[in-house]
Amino acid sequence: MGSEVSLRHLAEATRQLELFVVAGIPITDAVRIIATETDDRALRVLLNDVARDLEGGLSLSAALYTRRAVLPGYFVGVIRAAEVSGSFGTALAAIALQLEREVTSRAAIWRAATYPIVVMVFAALTLAVLTLYVVPQFVPLFEEVGAEMPLATRGVLWLSRLAGDLWWVSLSAVIVLLAVSTVLTGKRARGLRERIALRTPMLGPILSAAALERFCRVLALGVRAGVPMAEAMWMTTGATGLVGHRLRLDQARDEMWKGGGFTEPMMATGLFPAPVRLMLRVGEETGTLAEQLETAGQYFSRRLETRIARMTTVIEPVMILGVGLVVGLVALGLVSAVYGVLGGLGGQSGLDPGS
Repeated sequence: MGSEVSLRHLAEATRQLELFVVAGIPITDAVRIIATETDDRALRVLLNDVARDLEGGLSLSAALYTRRAVLPGYFVGVIRAAEVSGSFGTALAAIALQLEREVTSRAAIWRAATYPIVVMVFAALTLAVLTLYVVPQFVPLFEEVGAEMPLATRGVLWLSRLAGDLWWVSLSAVIVLLAVSTVLTGKRARGLRERIALRTPMLGPILSAAALERFCRVLALGVRAGVPMAEAMWMTTGATGLVGHRLRLDQARDEMWKGGGFTEPMMATGLFPAPVRLMLRVGEETGTLAEQLETAGQYFSRRLETRIARMTTVIEPVMILGVGLVVGLVALGLVSAVYGVLGGLGGQSGLDPGS
């Protein structure tokens, strides 16, 4: 129902709700106040609906449950467990912290992806100006002096003609790309899109580390809040955001139901490196699973930061080199055109163009 609320605004609202609860403000009044202050329209509608349900006698978890489709999967489960245990303020603080971590993680990934996108856009604009406007200006000069255009200039003019006179070729290519993009962004192609992304060098490890960090932290949140392990696993696997990872973790959950313990089914997924597997085993054997899961989340967080920094370090020189190569080839065509025209004029006048 409705559109999904902004993760950043939800984190802010959850943090505010925690402060109101700690201050002793009634939950219904707190929800109403936050609804009037938020800038997110979807969140405002959700909070006003929740406030009406609270006034009708429902608990917060029950009011949120009917609107769980626009919330993170773990949100309602942790709230329900907090209501039972009485640790409402603590649970809200933990949820807010997790949401803030997810916002930070997504922002870091987006910043890493923004740089090459911006560079490619500027490179495309530069290439378009040179090929569509600058170099074609030399064509009448070549025709006037009767000189033969250099190879580099002919190549640039071919690109210009492809985008200009043969516009239908370019339009067809754009339509095909849009069709492929539409297919890949559809829900049915999510698995294919995900497999391609996970197999992409540098990008795949980043996406996997982000998903596993979220899984460990959310599961730690559920265990610490007192959510039964079966329910905690159910609400946590959906938080990974990756279909393939969720399927493997769902299989691990099924094995847990059959009495396979916790660590062995998790190891069988093949998703966790040796240090994390050791953390999970220690946590299960010593009764410190929540703490070990939190430590595993920190492990994946550091791995995520390292891989994002590594990708940025590699992409920057590659992008600079690629843009320089493209612009350099077009510039070569432009310079060749200038010398070609000067050579033609020199031939007509009997002068050496180099003198």
